[in-house]
Amino acid sequence: MLTPQMNLILDTLGLANLFGYTELKDEISNFLKNSLRLDNVCNILDASRLYELDSLVNICYTFIDKNAEDLLSHESFKYLYKDSLIELLARHSFYVDEVQIFKSVHGWIECNSDLKAEEIKEVVSKIRLPLISNIDLLTVVRPTGILDPDTLLDAIAVRERSKTSLLPHRGKLCPEENIAISKYGAKIIQGTSDGTCVLDDSNHPYDMEKGYTRHGISSRDDDTGIIVELGNIYIINYIKLLLWDLDSRSYGYVVDISVDRDYWERVIDYSNYRCRSWQHLYFESRPVKFIRIRGTYNSVNRVF
Repeated sequence: MLTPQMNLILDTLGLANLFGYTELKDEISNFLKNSLRLDNVCNILDASRLYELDSLVNICYTFIDKNAEDLLSHESFKYLYKDSLIELLARHSFYVDEVQIFKSVHGWIECNSDLKAEEIKEVVSKIRLPLISNIDLLTVVRPTGILDPDTLLDAIAVRERSKTSLLPHRGKLCPEENIAISKYGAKIIQGTSDGTCVLDDSNHPYDMEKGYTRHGISSRDDDTGIIVELGNIYIINYIKLLLWDLDSRSYGYVVDISVDRDYWERVIDYSNYRCRSWQHLYFESRPVKFIRIRGTYNSVNRVF
């Protein structure tokens, strides 16, 4: 339930849009950016989409991404406009367990009882059914009756025949934050280390005895290497790492990413390069849970 003040602000925004008062519209938009809360973000999102305030729309989505689970259980979620909900569900960064998304969408459908069958189908099509376990598909989704049996069977078939990493995963999006640190649950699960927290600080001191992780270089393209497990599935497109640079040696290496450690995708291949010191690695954004860095070359010895 919106406060009378927020209702008045949104009404004023509508009038400013209707009569073309651009400066007033921008001022209200700026005010709303700093006023987002769980009980008003859905209304502000709907209004900002209606009045084509793209900057405010993006800020609303960023807020929702960070509070996705809480929003799904909030009463205001049930009153989100259909088009806003469809766009929200399509976001890879709307990161909540998929069965919980289904339950909340089902509640939204029940609250909006005047929806046509085509509108319900349009909304439900954005739920990523293959991410829901078979048991939940049968015991949670099927009893609601909003999906036909063939759709459920198709979802089960996709889940059974696809590698887990190839499913349409969602992931947390934390722009400009280092999520490969222990604060966010990241840890090194493969590679020889002295136990120090080499993930926590880009300026972490190291020498011949401490502060680094290593592995023996193999001639085979196998599962050897240094593996970092992130605390959640995150959407990332950038990795920064420091290669040993206390002397003049150089390295070659590859970087693979995965959601489940069963299927790996290579995003960086510097096996034929001669690299030193800080590495800034960019690739197409994707959901990632595990990062494997495998050395292929060392100009001094067989250790990476």
